[in-house]
Amino acid sequence: MKHTLRLRVAIAAVAGFTALGGASPAFAYGSDTTGSTATGNSTGAWTVKDTLCDSEGAYGNFIEKNHTGVQRKNNNSGCTTTVSGDIGNAITSVQACRDVTAAKDNCGGWNEW
Repeated sequence: MKHTLRLRVAIAAVAGFTALGGASPAFAYGSDTTGSTATGNSTGAWTVKDTLCDSEGAYGNFIEKNHTGVQRKNNNSGCTTTVSGDIGNAITSVQACRDVTAAKDNCGGWNEW
């Protein structure tokens, strides 16, 4: 009888944890380079942080699951700021980048603008 009660309590605990979203965590992807950090996750949420106090902006390149092309998200807000948003689909690849004045930026080989 005691084993049956323990089993019911254990099942109820697992069911409660699952109902609260504990069974499906978001998978995160991240990238950093001098002056920029970018993150994205399996829910579509993204961030781009400018980590260097200079006049160069930071941006992130994001690829969504089942979509072609790259989405660029800019952060031109300045030193140590973070911008964020939601693409709406799972992000499968992230690259942190910097806009370098009058020069090719560090992401030029991956996707140039």
